[in-house]
Amino acid sequence: MTAGNEEKEGVRPVDETSNDPGTEARAAASTESSKDGGAQGASLQGACLRLQRFWTDEGCLLLPGHDQPLVAGILHPRVLLSIFGHQPRSFVYLQPVRRPLDGRHGNQPYRLARHLQLVTLLRPAPDDLLRRFLASLRSLGITLEHHDVRFTEGRWSLPGVAGWGLGWNVNLDGVGVARVTVIQSIAGHRPEPLAAEIAYGVERLLTCVTGARSAYDIAWAPGGPRYGELRHAEEQALSRHAFEVSDPARLRARLALDEADAEASLAAGLPSSACTAATRGLYLLDLLAARRELGAAERAQAESRIAAIVSSVAERVRQDRPAGTDSAAGPVEPPKGDPLAGSDSASLAADSAGKEGDEVRRD
Repeated sequence: MTAGNEEKEGVRPVDETSNDPGTEARAAASTESSKDGGAQGASLQGACLRLQRFWTDEGCLLLPGHDQPLVAGILHPRVLLSIFGHQPRSFVYLQPVRRPLDGRHGNQPYRLARHLQLVTLLRPAPDDLLRRFLASLRSLGITLEHHDVRFTEGRWSLPGVAGWGLGWNVNLDGVGVARVTVIQSIAGHRPEPLAAEIAYGVERLLTCVTGARSAYDIAWAPGGPRYGELRHAEEQALSRHAFEVSDPARLRARLALDEADAEASLAAGLPSSACTAATRGLYLLDLLAARRELGAAERAQAESRIAAIVSSVAERVRQDRPAGTDSAAGPVEPPKGDPLAGSDSASLAADSAGKEGDEVRRD
């Protein structure tokens, strides 16, 4: 593991000694009980099960993934409503994510039109966030001392839900495998208490730790088929649909219908349905972009409309808070700099100035 003060490269050394000794014990137990043969013999199925088990042992509720296309795992409606709500809850879930612009007709080893994000939402954000994340990697059988693990400070943003946060992009041996974020604002409101998100890129992580040449070469299950046997044809089809078959006029019509459905659901007091319809629109925008039929101004206007709907959903949910539990801070705006002076969630929330970080969207 990379150590030392390499501030100019954006690398922050991390003390791996957990504040909670049970966290490391659970990571060791998970590794010992695995039948996948350690990280080198890990499968996609085994890695997802291990990470879900690790985080449920840490107190997270296991959610099913959302059943409609999402451009980011954090857009799961149940998770968004929980962030808006007054009762802190933590979740872990495996979410298929659609990125039409990342489609490469199955010819690129890392870029996929549909990939898996394993998402952990922790609320309240723990002070030892990075230590827990490193322990989760150990639960996969990864010996961190044998790898170059780098945390690059950056700012995450998702304009479609007026969301932004501060944290780290995680590189393992030069490959981006995860993002760790303390969410500062969603729908223009600061979560109280703050929430943290860990988003693992499952295919990239498995490709890296198993030494596979491509995501299509990783094992789906121990002794089972390769990833490419189940997904390569689908990737080709998704790319062809996004770049050749999808019709811009129909996409715009569907976008308008989804926005109208979201507004009607909100008026009827159905925040979950409103979230589902609104966030579906972000996927349609990406399909329009894939057809080169979406200009920057049109995209910004559409994202602003969707963000306004999500903000109204947040207001509706926040109105249901018991008296005295609402945030005193109210709406917040992103600072001009990225306040990333500390290595835990408390310092990320407290600092208001720091060096400029990298802007990262959605990943």
